[in-house]
Amino acid sequence: MRMNKDSLENHRQLERSVHALTWGTHLTNIYRSKEEKLAVVVAYLEIGLKRNERCLHIDCYQNQVEICQRLADFKINVKECLDSGRLVFLSKEQSYLQDNYFSPARMMQMISEAHYETLKAGFYGLRGSGDLSWISQNYPGVKGVIDYEHELNLFLRRSRLMAFCHYNEEEVPEDFLASALCTHPKAFIYGRLYDNPYYINSDTFAQMLSEERPVGDYEQLRDNIIQKKKEFPG
Repeated sequence: MRMNKDSLENHRQLERSVHALTWGTHLTNIYRSKEEKLAVVVAYLEIGLKRNERCLHIDCYQNQVEICQRLADFKINVKECLDSGRLVFLSKEQSYLQDNYFSPARMMQMISEAHYETLKAGFYGLRGSGDLSWISQNYPGVKGVIDYEHELNLFLRRSRLMAFCHYNEEEVPEDFLASALCTHPKAFIYGRLYDNPYYINSDTFAQMLSEERPVGDYEQLRDNIIQKKKEFPG
């Protein structure tokens, strides 16, 4: 794929945004289009592959071929990365939705095993990425996604792992989008990275879940992050 000048500059800006991410980082990506998502995913994976990290991407839209083509455009030897296990793609059926339902415990077990196998294989760490936009289809267990995001924050504290969770704003219900913002310290919104003042630490968020309290209106949270306002709406 030949990139125009604007696309190349956008890629360089995204590279700068993801370059400083450290182990234990949990970030989300709220996107409106395929292009907005893929641009961020490719920059994120490219940095990890160049650093000898294992990169695992789960996609619910079957974008593997296009991601590989774009990585090749940035001088990544995709075949070698796939053959060596440095780059791994999984479908939602191979990960989130085994047996056609979502289990937070099963997903966390899979991540724990992948993290262990990554370090055992000699990679510097595990760079995870997954699109959860399938939650709009109301699979069994879908409400457990919020618990999963919370548990992932706890696991990340003691790992050589970073996790990147993608949500399609055009498809995912607003209550899930609001919860995504409250469970991720950093957020890409429409292709730009923001520190997220509405992130709720794991202990506090667990209390909120137990009391079934709302976490806020999604559109207000999103717009305030973009405008760099810190007050909590409502």
